[in-house]
Amino acid sequence: GSPTKTPTSAPSAQPTQAPTSQPTPALGSPTKTPTTQPTSVPSAQPTSIPTPTITLKPTPNPVPTPGGSGSGDWYVRRDSQTCVQDCVPTTATSAGSCGGLAQPWNFLFQTVTQCCQIKLPYKNIEWCEENSRGNPYPGSGEWYIDYTIRK
Repeated sequence: GSPTKTPTSAPSAQPTQAPTSQPTPALGSPTKTPTTQPTSVPSAQPTSIPTPTITLKPTPNPVPTPGGSGSGDWYVRRDSQTCVQDCVPTTATSAGSCGGLAQPWNFLFQTVTQCCQIKLPYKNIEWCEENSRGNPYPGSGEWYIDYTIRK
C-alpha cells in the first residue's frame, strides 16, 4: 500500500535531536572508573622456575698468564666451527682442545658449554662440546631423513 497522511498510533520512541557536528553519547558507553576492583593477589602460581641465563664476562683483551701458558678458557675457532682452549699446545695438553694462545680479538669463556651456546648457537650443543674437546660426537641415536639419497 501507499503511505497514509495520518499516524496510526502514538510515537514509539523519544524524539531525536536535531543533527549536530558533535557525537552524541551512546547508551552503555564506557565509564571512567572500573566496575570491579582488581584482586590483591595473583590468581595462580608461576608454572615453572625460570631457566638461569648465562652471564657473560668475556675478556676483550686477554693477557697471557706468566710463562705464556694461556688461561685455559675457551674461545671460538671459526675454521673448524668448534671452541678451543687458550693454551700452548704441548704433549702435556690435550691436543684436541688446545687452540693456541688467544688473540686480543678472541672473547674468552670459562666453559666449553658457554662458548658453544653463545658463539656457535646454530650447532648441536652436544656435537659442539664433544668436538671442541677433541672427541668424535657419537650422535644422538635419533633417526633422521637423509634428503641426499635419491630413490
